[in-house]
Parts: sequence; C-alpha cells; structure tokens
Amino acid sequence: MNRLNIKASALGIDFSLCVKGYTIPFNEWKNVEDGSVYAEIFQDFLDNGIAFENGAVVHVLYCAVYQLSEYERNILGIPSLYPYSIYIQSKGLLKDNDFEYSVSFRQSKLGKRMNVTREGAIVTCNGIKYLLRQEQLDLIEAICEFNALSMSQKTVNGNLIAFSRIKDLSKSARALLDRYLQNENTFIPQKLKIEIDRNEDETYSVVPTIEAPFQGDFDRYLGSRQMAPDNISISDENNGRIRVILDDGKRDTINTIKHHYTNVPAERLKQLVENPTSILNQDICDLSMFYSERVIDIGLYKPSVYPFVSPYKSSWIPAYTVEDRVNGTSTLTIETEEELLDFEHQIRINESQGCKSIEYKDIALNIEDAKQVAADAREKIESHIQHEKKEKKVLIIEENAEELGYLETFGKPNQQKGLVFHDIPGIKDDIVLKRHQIEGISWLQSLMNSGQKGCLLADDMGLGK
Repeated sequence: MNRLNIKASALGIDFSLCVKGYTIPFNEWKNVEDGSVYAEIFQDFLDNGIAFENGAVVHVLYCAVYQLSEYERNILGIPSLYPYSIYIQSKGLLKDNDFEYSVSFRQSKLGKRMNVTREGAIVTCNGIKYLLRQEQLDLIEAICEFNALSMSQKTVNGNLIAFSRIKDLSKSARALLDRYLQNENTFIPQKLKIEIDRNEDETYSVVPTIEAPFQGDFDRYLGSRQMAPDNISISDENNGRIRVILDDGKRDTINTIKHHYTNVPAERLKQLVENPTSILNQDICDLSMFYSERVIDIGLYKPSVYPFVSPYKSSWIPAYTVEDRVNGTSTLTIETEEELLDFEHQIRINESQGCKSIEYKDIALNIEDAKQVAADAREKIESHIQHEKKEKKVLIIEENAEELGYLETFGKPNQQKGLVFHDIPGIKDDIVLKRHQIEGISWLQSLMNSGQKGCLLADDMGLGK
C-alpha cells in the first residue's frame, strides 16, 4: 500500500516520497516551529481513517496527499501536481519479444520532450519538482515493470495481457498514446459462455463462445477452424482491431469441446447436461445455464413458457413466449378455436404414446407445459366467445389515437364587422363581466352564429368553462 514518509528534524519537515510507504514521528514535531499546523493536518488524516498510528509513528495512506488543498500541500512542502502531458510510444510490435514502451513528459502532445528525472511519485522537470497523480504513477510503474521483463518472458499473449492493463491505466491517467497503440485493443473474457445448437440431423453441438458485442465475429472465426489460437483478431466498426485473448485454460477447453462435443446424439449431450463439472471447469466456463430450472426437453431442455399481452389489435388472442436454450426465444399464438382443438388433439396423441414433449408450429414444448398452455388458451377463447354474445352494439367512432382518421375543416368566421356582445339571459344582476370576459364571450357568440362546430379557448377567463 502506498504511503507518505515524513521525517522531522530540527531544521524542518523533510518529505521523501516513494512507492511503498512513509512514517511520521509525532515526537519530533515539538522541535519544529509551529508544529501544531502539521499536527492538525495529520490528526485530520487519523480522524478520517486515511492514517493510522503505530507507536510513535503515524502511517499515512498515499491517497491522503491528493485530499489536501493546495494551501495545505504548500505548508507541508509537497510539490504541485504534474500539469503536463505524459506521452506513451511503442518500440516495436506487440508480437515481438523485444517490445517496449517509451515514456516522455511534454508540455503538449507535439511539444518538445522535457528533461525529467523521477524518484517515486516525484518528477523533476527542467529543475522544477512535481507530484504525479496516483493514476499517472500506476501507469508509469506498470510500464517500468513490463520493460524490465526478459525477452523470454515477453510472449505474444503476455505482451497483449500487459498491454490491456497499460491501456486501461493510460485512460485513467489521461496519457497520450501513439497511433499504433491507439488502434490496438484487447478483450480478455473472464469466462467462456456455453451454448447448445440443435443440428438438422437431430444431433447437438456444444458451442463455446464469449459474452461480447462482437460475439458473432468470434463465433464465425472459431467455426472456420479446427483449433483455437492464442488470440483472435477482430476488426471493429472504426477499422481498429480487437484482439480476443485466450489463456491456456480457455484455449484448451475450446479445443476439447470442438473435438468431442460437435454433432453428438441427445443421450451423450444429456450426460453433459446432468453433470457439467465432469467435463467443464467452472473456473473457466460459465455453467449457470446447466443449473437453470429449464431442463429437459426430449431428454435435454425444458423450455420456459410465459403468457404475455398479444401483439394483435384483437388483444384477447392467447399468446406465449417460449424461452428455450436450444432453439432460442419463440412466440406461440393460438388464434382460433380450431387451432386450439388441433393443439389439444396433438397433446393427447403424444401423451398416449409416452412422449415427454410436443412440437406445435415448429415450437418444442414439454408436455406438461403444453397442457397448461392449452388450458389457459381455452379459458381465454371461451371467455371471448361469451363476451361477444353479450356485447351490446355501440357506435364506433374514429378515435384519432394512433393516426389521423377524421379531420374537420373550419370556415373562417366573418369578423369584418367586429365582435358584438349579446346579453346573456339568466345571469345574476350583481355579476359584472370584465372587459376581457366580454371580449371572449363575444367571440364565442360570433362563432356560434356563423355555424362553426367548435373552437379552442386557450385563455383562463374565469368563466367556469
């Protein structure tokens, strides 16, 4: 954990910033002029949990430095934060075993390199000391760690994995990358995603894939090759390149599945479904699908069936969403009583033959789910039939809710003669209309007299309309 080491002496406070950690002897502060200022600052650190005491020594977490105001940093003699750019360049290609990164400190991207020396988090640029931000320090330390590796340690996959971390750190540190590094992108899947496809010959294939926006490109690449490589290059929509990195465990798992679980019969696949950890490592593969409640259809999977609001205008039509990990998501509708009778007939036949499933409209259903769907659909259809018999005939109007079906055209009232106010019969004697109310009523009266069918009165006139 990064800490700040502050050594006190009779001459004042001497800061020594390094990567690992620092100590603050409280008992030395008495020898420092106005030591209470320092004591107050570090007491705040203790109170806020970013420092802790160990005997006569207080250890301060490195992050505390960045929580100080500029005034407080000046008091403690901590340099100002580094205000310029950090520029990262590549030396060679990522596939090379002598690949390295070059770090330069510049006032701008195209500016001249500054002469810089670094000691921990402190950089001296042209004789001026600056404090690196935590993100900048993490980036530079990661680059130094990589550059120090031997050529034998710099494998293609190792370089790409290190680059993935360095590129993420560069974003956090707002460092600038050269064009080559900008266009290179990496993706390291945490686990393989397992899918199952049903083939036309009624066999099944286990498909190892990844959870990513470019999953389709990844699947097409693997499908065209017998063996999985260490990494897969995929072009993104901006003509950049994404390298999907497969470590040894993921690559070996993919190759094992492709070799042993392509075009296998249902009974063999059932063994995998019932005991996936006997074949697949749960640290490498996401096995959650095998432990779902949706299990076993024709010995494999039981689809999940959900009633939902019908997409048709006649919303009484029974409709169901069928989620099947083998066949995907389908929509089953039963639109007429004749379809329902046919569906019920097929259920009875399959059940009498001992089948555990039924296929209706190319959608596979577990037999028990199919019986529930049929019962629900019959209730809806019979309810609709009874409702139609009792329904009264009413006038059907154009509602103009979704589209304009009725449009009324208005003639322009003749107002050349001006508006004339006509007395209102029945109004109380003590009611005295205001000028704007008289004007509004005159307008309404003129519209009525000219045969207009309506108007929009958009002013609050206090008429109780």
